[in-house]
Amino acid sequence: MAVIRPTIETDPAELERIAIDYLRVAMPDWEPADGDLMSWLIAAHARMVAEERDIAADVPVERILRPLGEQVHRILQRPPAPAYVYARVNFLDDAGYTVPAGMEVLVRTSGDDGVTMVVDQTVTVRPSDRKTYADVRLRAAPGREGAEGNGLEHPAVVVPLRALEFISSIQLTSTSAGGYDGESDEQYYQRLVDALALTSQVPVLVEDFAAIARQHPAVGRALAINRQLWRPEVIEVRTTASVATYQLGSGALVRVSPTNDVATVRRAFTDAGFTAVAEAAPGNTGGLASGGIRVALSGRAEYGTWKVSGSGELTIVQLGGERNAVDHAVTVVAVNQEGMPLASTDRASVQAMLEQRRELNWKVSVVNPEYTTVKVTARVVAWPSHDPEAVAASAEAALKAFLSPATWGRGETRLDDGAGVEWIDEPVVRYLEVAQALNEVPGLRYITYLGIAEDSGTLDSRDVPLAGFAALPEVGAISVTVEEG
Repeated sequence: MAVIRPTIETDPAELERIAIDYLRVAMPDWEPADGDLMSWLIAAHARMVAEERDIAADVPVERILRPLGEQVHRILQRPPAPAYVYARVNFLDDAGYTVPAGMEVLVRTSGDDGVTMVVDQTVTVRPSDRKTYADVRLRAAPGREGAEGNGLEHPAVVVPLRALEFISSIQLTSTSAGGYDGESDEQYYQRLVDALALTSQVPVLVEDFAAIARQHPAVGRALAINRQLWRPEVIEVRTTASVATYQLGSGALVRVSPTNDVATVRRAFTDAGFTAVAEAAPGNTGGLASGGIRVALSGRAEYGTWKVSGSGELTIVQLGGERNAVDHAVTVVAVNQEGMPLASTDRASVQAMLEQRRELNWKVSVVNPEYTTVKVTARVVAWPSHDPEAVAASAEAALKAFLSPATWGRGETRLDDGAGVEWIDEPVVRYLEVAQALNEVPGLRYITYLGIAEDSGTLDSRDVPLAGFAALPEVGAISVTVEEG
């Protein structure tokens, strides 16, 4: 849901016209007249109201949203977070030393530029340890928080900012990560509006699941897809019972016996209306009694009830599988700010967040989208007044922006800085839309050739379908040749 910034009419003449139109409807025989007391009163009131509306118009919506979010709903703007990295401090000898917390070092990125970091906590090496080094954790210093501290690794040069005579060198032993730039004001207002739109923290509509997922700091965009679950039914069953029945509620659906082989079990399930795939379980030497058979079922997300008729034993193992169409199920596809998959830990965190808030009978899964690499080759003509190299660079940038997974499928409602971009499941890269993206490049006069294709395909003028579930494009090879007009 977008942040709505209302337009407040403050023109006295327009307010006067609105009042006159209202009175004309209420009193069809009335018309304003110069010098008439009613007309004078309307004009006077319009000017007084205009002054009050001027004051209201001068109050930005942010002055209302921020106190509402921070003081009433306790939803705070996310501050930047520091990057962390592990390092080894090498000593001149093994006499035993202390590396103090707060010791500042400069991790160089180029020349004398770099990221200032500090030792996270004091580390002491005793003389009895007979060690010539200490392993410490560094974090970005106050004021250097943010993503700029990510990605630092050996052999980056690490220099102490205050000389300690017992330190011979410092080297990074991991890659820095965890830095976060914090929310812009626009991103905060969008997240706040999403949160306030959830009058209950329990998701009710399908889109509510996506709105909750967007509350997670790692999530840039989220798409909720109804009646899809990434956990279909896979059963491994073994039985020595004379008859084992798989049933739903009080209706028996499938009957199997110890002598049934894979083909018979598959036929039993498909005859009962399931789309089923059956295979022998590892170690199976025969039928159901000899080692078990695995059955993957489409169309249901929960296991039915097994029941034994007669004597014998029944063993059931529940396994994983692919997605299914299931009532009261939602799959949330989430990506980071760059449109790339979430880290497994972040995806698990989003899953846990949704599980905590969902109603009891809802089933939720959080998955990554599927990507298709798309390549583009174009030959274009530039206007004589424009530099062909500059036009080529702008055209390549426009194509990369058009195919960016960070904004693919965006709707018309979005914030100025791209925060909270709406995500519509769009499974096709359309040839004419690629041409439109090129035609909007400043200085580009017209296109003489344009070919698009999947990465392994042949360039032509056909649309490119994006395969998979919640498909997104990835930018492949982009080539733009520009001729002077």
